[in-house]
Amino acid sequence: MFDKIFSLPSAVARHKAAPLSEERRRFLAQLDRQGYKPGHLAQTAVDLLRLVPRHPALGRRGP
Repeated sequence: MFDKIFSLPSAVARHKAAPLSEERRRFLAQLDRQGYKPGHLAQTAVDLLRLVPRHPALGRRGP
């Protein structure tokens, strides 16, 4: 899914390497099936990547 959303290999690698990669991929795939546009999928992926480090299950807290 990340390959479909992003054209830069570095962006794809960053999204694949981040925590909860599979969960984020499945969520984005669901949005894709629902007809969300590529720009919205890309922005959602970036937002999720920003939020993941703050997820309490990962034992981290954001500011």
